This record gives sequence, structure tokens and C-alpha cells, in this order.
Amino acid sequence: MKNISWILMAMALVFIFTGCGDTTTNFDDDNLNNGRVIGTIHGIVTDGADNERLENVEVTWVVDGVLKSTTTDALGYYSIMNLNSGNYEITFYQNTTSRAGYAVSHVLMVIPDLDAIGIVDIATGDDFHYSETHNVNMFALNAGVTGSVNATVNNVLIPDLVDVTVIADFIGWGVSPNEYVTTTDADGVYSFAGIPSTGTVQIRIDSFSDGTYVYGSDQRVVDLIPGLVVNEPAFYMTPAAENLVIVAHNLVPNFPVDSNLELTLNRPVIAEETEITLSRPAAPDVYLSSINWTSDCHVVIDPSVILQLNAVYILTINGTTVNGNAFTVAMNIQTQNGIEVESTNIEQYDGYAEIAPNGTIIINFTEAVNVTALQNLINLAGDPAPSTIWSNSNKTLTLPAPVGGYTTANINLAFTYYSVLAPNDNVQEVYNINITQ
Repeated sequence: MKNISWILMAMALVFIFTGCGDTTTNFDDDNLNNGRVIGTIHGIVTDGADNERLENVEVTWVVDGVLKSTTTDALGYYSIMNLNSGNYEITFYQNTTSRAGYAVSHVLMVIPDLDAIGIVDIATGDDFHYSETHNVNMFALNAGVTGSVNATVNNVLIPDLVDVTVIADFIGWGVSPNEYVTTTDADGVYSFAGIPSTGTVQIRIDSFSDGTYVYGSDQRVVDLIPGLVVNEPAFYMTPAAENLVIVAHNLVPNFPVDSNLELTLNRPVIAEETEITLSRPAAPDVYLSSINWTSDCHVVIDPSVILQLNAVYILTINGTTVNGNAFTVAMNIQTQNGIEVESTNIEQYDGYAEIAPNGTIIINFTEAVNVTALQNLINLAGDPAPSTIWSNSNKTLTLPAPVGGYTTANINLAFTYYSVLAPNDNVQEVYNINITQ
């Protein structure tokens, strides 16, 4: 009898809270995959040479700017748990003296979100556990490579190149640093010791100059042996092909017409054997008053005249590199536009403008006006000639209204002004202005 009473009471409560209409629910069909991914990254850390599991390797990662860490156990096992979705750079550092030192290893790992995993049917607020396994090989710092660097120029041997930079490139092995650098000694010999004992390393020599010749690059893959220094055959470098280009310059678009030209080449040249011309189509070459080589790669060129506005010039350099090879490089130069009206306070629409009866007209120009030029003209038809006030280094013209205001319903403002850029550079404008009442 008591059980029946509890059942009837429960039914009454359901009726009270749900009413006699359709039942309701807080289950959001459009929000099913907002659950939190709880990620785990785990694996085993071993010696890359003999697969022995490494104990007490420090494993670090960053969460919200905070460095966190754990260590491997006696079986080399590590585990990082309770990770949110995101990217993680995990670093492995062997901090025990029980074995030889190891190179720092690192790996980038991703804990995906629900969309990336493809989970679409998890209820809001629920958690989804995601696990990623990543085993790590660490490499003892006990390998080495030695060799020499020579050169051949026109079939003539140049032995023992000194102070040549040689790079041991470990990119792709997940170690840090991923490059080791040394230079050749007085006998042209390079040597690396205590580098990571990965399976291979790329020994690389980038392009360099010995002061007489510019050499190309070279590289080779070397097999490493843990605990041993590998003797490699010599490198024989050859002069690089002459790929002469302009690597820095001030020849930007809208080049100022009264400026010097300045540029740097990627190869040293013989200035006395180099010819420079500046020209434009259907016009004589520009006479260059000075050509100043501040180094064998850098030159400053001074044209004898102001260049034409809004024109394209061609700068051509012909000469000989210090390696004795002929070259030609060329570059187009677009000069700046002439003077223009930059802005005005006259409100313009459909070809007309308007201003208040006592309004002041203000016109801003892109370049300074030569206010003393005899060719300058200004006319305000319908009213007395306006007074002109110049400011902003002669880039702003102010026309005050006549005393008592404009006397007609409309006026016509026309002007021609010459700039200081070039003798023929001018701007002409006509404004039909209605006087607002």
C-alpha cells in the first residue's frame, strides 16, 4: 500500500511539472559536439643506436604559457595526460649521468578537437578521451666527421681552403640544435666531434668567396657510427655560375625625380670594367654626372638632370665580375607623378560644388607649389580676385571669402599652379561653385 502511494505521488509531480501538453527537453540537437576532448600522449624513449630503454629522461611541454614536465620510468615509458585540444611541442632531455650525454629531442604533437576526430554524436558537456602514442629515439652525442676542402679552377687544383664554413645538418632528425657549424683550419681540414649519432648527417658547404673567386655550394650525406669519427673524402669546390642580380636598391615605384640611384649587387664586380646607362624609349640616354662605387657590390649614381615625371626609365649595368665573367643586369624605374590636388573643403557633386557665402576655400596639393612661378594663374569669375594665403610648406592654398561674402549665386574658380619638382610640372583645375543661401 505504501509503494502504491509513492507511485501516485510521483505521477502527480510529473503532471505538475510537465502539464497536460507536450513534454519539453533541454537536449540541444544543434549542439552535440561541444564536449571537451581529454588527450593523452604517451610512448617509450630508447637509445637510437641499441634500442635500450632510457630511464629518467625529462619530458617537458607547455600549457597556457606554463612549462610542465615528467620523467620516464625504468622501462623508458612516459605519459602526458589531461591535455586539451591543441598543438604541443614536447622536448626530451636526458638528465642522468648513467649513460653518455644525448642530444635534446623534440616533436610536435596535436590533440584534435571533436570536429577533427569526426565525433558528432557526443552530448553537450560530455568528455571524449583521445590517446596518441609516440615513441622517441634519442641519440648519444658521440659521433664525429672530419675531412678537407679543396678547389679546382680551370682544372687547376687549389688545396687547403682556409676559414670555409662547413655545416653538419641534422634537419629532419628531431634533434636540437639541428645544425652544427665549424670552419676549416690552416690545412683546409674541418672536424666535428660530439655530434648526435643519428643514422646519417648532411655535410653542407654554402656558397662562399675566398677573396678571389666565388664558389658554389656542395653537400653530401655521411653515414655516422656511434663512438667513432668518420673520415670523409675531400670536397672539391668549383666557382659558382655568375647569377648577378640587384639585391637591394632605392628604385621604388614613384621614384623621386631629383634623387640619386643607389643599388647593391649580389656579386663583387670590377668597377673600372663596368658601364652604367640610364635611358627611356625614344629619348637620349641620361648623362650621369657621377658613378660612385662605395664597394665592389654597391654603387651610387647621380643623374645630371631632374628626371621626367611619370616616366619609365631603364637602368642597365654591363661589366665584369671579380671572377672574370661578363654580366648584364637591367631594371625598370617608374618615376613619381607630378603635382595634383590632394583634397579640398569644397563639397563636390555631379560636376558642381558649393560653399557658404562667407566660406573659406582650402585646397591641398600633393607637392609644394612654386609660388613665385610667373606661369601661375588663378581666376575667380563673378567676384573680385581672391587673396591667396600659402601654408604647409606651400602645399596648402587658402582663399578667404571677400569682405561681406560672395555677391553672386555662383562663381567659377580656375587655377594653374606649377610645382617645385620640375619646370613643366603643373596642375590645372576648374570648379563651378554654387553659393549656398
